Amino acid sequence: MKLLSYLILFAISSLFIACNNEIDEDINPETLSEFHKNMDEVILTSQENIQTWYRYPVPNVNGYKKIVKKEGRFLSLVNAKSPSAKVLPTTGSRLQLSYDGLHWEDMNVELPGGYQAIVATKKYFYAVGHSLKNREKGSVIRSIDGFFWEEVLICDSVLFDIIETKEGMFAVGLNGQIAHLKEDGMWVTSTLGQYGLFDLVYGNKLLITGDPYALFSDAGTGNFNLIKHDFEVIGLRHSLYHEGLYLFFSSDFVLRYDGTRFYPPRKKSSTLNEVVYQSQFVSLDEDVLASDDGLTWTKIAELEVVDQNITGLDTAHSFISGSDIIFTQKY
Repeated sequence: MKLLSYLILFAISSLFIACNNEIDEDINPETLSEFHKNMDEVILTSQENIQTWYRYPVPNVNGYKKIVKKEGRFLSLVNAKSPSAKVLPTTGSRLQLSYDGLHWEDMNVELPGGYQAIVATKKYFYAVGHSLKNREKGSVIRSIDGFFWEEVLICDSVLFDIIETKEGMFAVGLNGQIAHLKEDGMWVTSTLGQYGLFDLVYGNKLLITGDPYALFSDAGTGNFNLIKHDFEVIGLRHSLYHEGLYLFFSSDFVLRYDGTRFYPPRKKSSTLNEVVYQSQFVSLDEDVLASDDGLTWTKIAELEVVDQNITGLDTAHSFISGSDIIFTQKY
């Protein structure tokens, strides 16, 4: 039985190692460690005039894709506290409201589950997570105004991310769970193996990332295919798209994909962190770095953490990053 398990594991691993790219020889598990050690790093430069940007951590918000902005209003998800790390909360997420990103108030709204991501479309707000009725089930809810919500889908597994595309809404989650809201208004669910699917990005195609290093694509047909690559970049959680180029991030690496091929991953600099898309790729740490290609990153600003008592802040120029609001001008 152990031998059979080993052979199955070896066969699955081979799927990810058998793709051609810029590396002359296939990378096998014995050489991965040495390959990572000798991997090229991203290039860091700096422009002459360095600005100061301001980071405001939104109260009670923890996580990625928990804040949206629509029609001059910010909405943020506040997850209920659980008694332990292994137990889901028994109460639903709540919502906060802000008109400037700096001053927030509770909306007195408790949602019918625990929700991991929120997105705004032209007509609705959507949120995905798990249902309180059955906490192992996934839940999709929607609202026109952010105050009154309806549950539009309960699916087999907890959902983590949702995105709008030209082909409708897509949501993904545990156990390969995919939910698709088609243009006719009908939700269709399906699964991709038993992968944990955590992140969605939409460019010239829809891409899903998951564990351990699964990448799936869809060109609008609703049929997803595994994209094979021979780099063991473990823990891909975050992906972005800019002008034909996809970037995938793990804790240590940046993986680039142009829609047809992968390029050798680069080591992340210790200053490259929390990357968002704002007309180009922008990394937010103590230094603000910007890049068009994911290889060369230029320091454009320094980032200062502030509280809501700051004066003279121009709240009209801001964007969302994770659980923070980033303000780019003070006056």
